[in-house]
Amino acid sequence: MEIGGRYHSATIVKNLALEMGQFNKWNRGFDKSLAEGKKYPMRIEKAKMVIFETQKKSIRMESVRALLEGTTPSK
Repeated sequence: MEIGGRYHSATIVKNLALEMGQFNKWNRGFDKSLAEGKKYPMRIEKAKMVIFETQKKSIRMESVRALLEGTTPSK
């Protein structure tokens, strides 16, 4: 799924109960691409993609907060 906007990988990982190592392996350069204002073809399991779709707005809001505060979400 191609996404754009202010998403933070750690926030996505936390909210979808993913492994950070696996997310980074499948999505190299995710945070850098989005920080540069580019869209990114995010790869995650299909079942998790359904969850992402339903929680997309709250994940984006939490991501923006984390980016503005310079914090990383904790699990």
